[in-house]
Amino acid sequence: MVDLTPYAPSDYSWWPDYAERYGEKWLRDYCDRLFVRLLRMERRSCLKVIDMVRPENYDVFVKCLYRTYRELIFCNSEENGYAYNYTIENDWTEIWRW
Repeated sequence: MVDLTPYAPSDYSWWPDYAERYGEKWLRDYCDRLFVRLLRMERRSCLKVIDMVRPENYDVFVKCLYRTYRELIFCNSEENGYAYNYTIENDWTEIWRW
């Protein structure tokens, strides 16, 4: 079984290095596309990372997933009127929307 936990950051300190490596615009666009993909998920559905991401992209995907997930948590407040409930499970290999 694949474990993507080693790629998971605990903060945003990775961003400058990855922005330099991939380009700021590309990295923002990648994260934005992931954000939209998660917003479009059906309730009670799951995205399997290993089925949708090439192994050579696990690192950048998981880091963007961390950023996107944090944004969704921020958006998921009663004050904002959103009702999104996401979890990342099974060693960062599954994203669930409840």
